[in-house]
Amino acid sequence: MIHYLSSSTAFVLSSLVLASFMLQRLYRRTLSKERYFYMRDLTLVGVWMLFALWTGDSEIRAVVGMALLGSIVGMVQHTSPNKKLSWLFGVVGLFFALVGPRISFVGMPGGQYLYLSSYSSILMTALWVTVFPLLFQRLDDIPGLAGHLLGVSFSLTLLISSISGQQVGDAFLMSLAGVSFVAVFWSRLGHNYRQLGKPLSSFWGMLVAGASLVGVTKGVTFTTLMVIPMGLYALPMMELSLYLVSHAVPLGKWGNVSIYHRMMDRGVDHPGAVKFVTFLCLLIGTVVSFVQIGINDTTRPAFLSLLAVSTAVVVSCLRGSKSRARTGLWGVRVDGMSMNYALSKVRGRLLSRAPSAMIVTANALSFYRAKKDPLYREIADSAWLTLPDGAGLVWALKFLGVPVVERVAGIDFMHGLCRLAAVENWPIYLLGSKPEVVSAAAVELERLYPGLKVVGYRDGYFNDSEDQDILQSIRSSGAKLLFTALGVPKQEVWLNRNLPEMDGVVGVGVGGSFDVISGRLRRAPLLWQKCGLEWLYRLIQEPWRLRQDVALVLFVFSVLLEKIGFSGWRGKNENHHS
Repeated sequence: MIHYLSSSTAFVLSSLVLASFMLQRLYRRTLSKERYFYMRDLTLVGVWMLFALWTGDSEIRAVVGMALLGSIVGMVQHTSPNKKLSWLFGVVGLFFALVGPRISFVGMPGGQYLYLSSYSSILMTALWVTVFPLLFQRLDDIPGLAGHLLGVSFSLTLLISSISGQQVGDAFLMSLAGVSFVAVFWSRLGHNYRQLGKPLSSFWGMLVAGASLVGVTKGVTFTTLMVIPMGLYALPMMELSLYLVSHAVPLGKWGNVSIYHRMMDRGVDHPGAVKFVTFLCLLIGTVVSFVQIGINDTTRPAFLSLLAVSTAVVVSCLRGSKSRARTGLWGVRVDGMSMNYALSKVRGRLLSRAPSAMIVTANALSFYRAKKDPLYREIADSAWLTLPDGAGLVWALKFLGVPVVERVAGIDFMHGLCRLAAVENWPIYLLGSKPEVVSAAAVELERLYPGLKVVGYRDGYFNDSEDQDILQSIRSSGAKLLFTALGVPKQEVWLNRNLPEMDGVVGVGVGGSFDVISGRLRRAPLLWQKCGLEWLYRLIQEPWRLRQDVALVLFVFSVLLEKIGFSGWRGKNENHHS
């Protein structure tokens, strides 16, 4: 391995890593959160470009240049979410196939080679380069997964290139740089609850594809390096293929096959599911890669070590997945996940054409009601997701030791779903509030999210005898997301009673969100929200809430009693739910 790494290379790479580390610390201290993330991503792309320029290698420069073009395509996708622009990756792939390293021959069993015609070589290279940014964008739907797979991908490539016995110095340099930059930017790339975004996922996808091609024109066989991502990403590639085919051919539940979601269904938490998929891919990639290069006295120790580690982690995740209890409060389960993860759960459910489901966005008053009201408690606990909406509830859950990632405010969650619906072309329906408020909210949402289809709305002034008419209106509209603003507990009771009669609809109770979206009420400034005083800002605008908000004092008192074991509650605080 050492003969590939000169002292000047080690110095330059170390300098880039150190500079990246120091710049990130500087950004964190001096920039706002949004600018910090932006500058960190810009720095990541910048150090790759500097590394490529310093090497002087035309192939490495071509790969990094291609990755930069891929990130630009991803940026265009991000700014124009309603346009189908994935074909642009094919253009980048074709351009790279014409000017960069190309797949010219394939190693066959028995040491023979299959030489490709010029046309076949260009076509295969372009296809290979096109697939990976699409794959990484798909992986990025699950926060943290793309970053974890990047880490094991470059690590495995680094190991294979150092022990393969072939002249793969350029591939070694690329993978060493990949491992180094993934490590120094790990808090960005490997965060379990943060997505890369389309520009960065496209950039890394292109890099992974290109890194496996470096050295091909210098006598390295196609299967030596390309077999690593072929094995490592075999499962994600299969899932992506089924997903793409499902857009043309109805595949039912097979259109959204996901090992990750299967693990979640078994009770594994999000970080555990990400770890399971990562090490399962590493296990497959290890076997495929070492079978290709040959298992001998030189490679056997590394092979057995990787095999043992990846197998142990996979088995550990499987053993820990059996009926893991989810904790809650006063008989109501809480899904203490991040906003991004909750949105990805909804996306996965709608893409898989699963039955209708209800999401409860509960605050402190909701849980205090659940403590007293058996019907509401049962409905909230049986919901598909019960998200913590409210600073008071998040405080209480953390105080009692219930795991919660962050507050998922109902109005922010609704905005996130509408943004997602505009991109995925999911129609939405609004139900609740006053006639003038719900109509104004519909207009404002379509203005905020171009391409969003509000296919129907209805005010909340109706009685039970009108349920069938409303159901017919929702069913005929084709809505996939139903937002109800009927107040607690009416909105949850209505959804629980009527959602089973709808086809593949996700219903969300959003309380007074329509009032804020329509402009009838102003939302609390960010500082008030961060201080947990959004309830006070709302009370100032609606003084009649004072009597209702007195229950917050009783909620806090009940939480304190729960903490010391004198709440008088005898229900189940932990529930199994899928």
